[in-house]
Amino acid sequence: MNNSNYENYLKQIGNKINLNLEFDSNNLCEISINEDDAISVVANPEDHNLIFTTAVAVALPDPISYSVVLDLFDLGLGPVLSHGGNSPVIGRDPDTEAIILYQVNTESILESSDVGELFLDFFKFKQAIAQHLKKVDSDSKTIDSVPTSFA
Repeated sequence: MNNSNYENYLKQIGNKINLNLEFDSNNLCEISINEDDAISVVANPEDHNLIFTTAVAVALPDPISYSVVLDLFDLGLGPVLSHGGNSPVIGRDPDTEAIILYQVNTESILESSDVGELFLDFFKFKQAIAQHLKKVDSDSKTIDSVPTSFA
């Protein structure tokens, strides 16, 4: 995969959200969706992938219930359950305590998918997880379910 492929993938994303997007010298594109949502797109030509990352929350709700912990663990298995990746994963940045959602999109998926749709699905998933954590935080209890896939 070469850099022109990545530029084409970024163009597909830009077309979906009506923005003219470009990678910087580090193969990074920061996309501000709205006042509260930004997603980073990182091109990795040597690793043959395109990564989406975004902050979901500044920290976990406190207190956090056992069922929310299980929900978050379940999300960590997304790439395994989807047979090889291209599924969002959630984690916690130990330095900032921010909750981060990311998705590694492999070359095979990029070549056979509408990358703009992959991006929109990732954004919708981010919104659902953020909403779930806000609900848990404001109610100090869990809600019935958290999305475990895009479908």
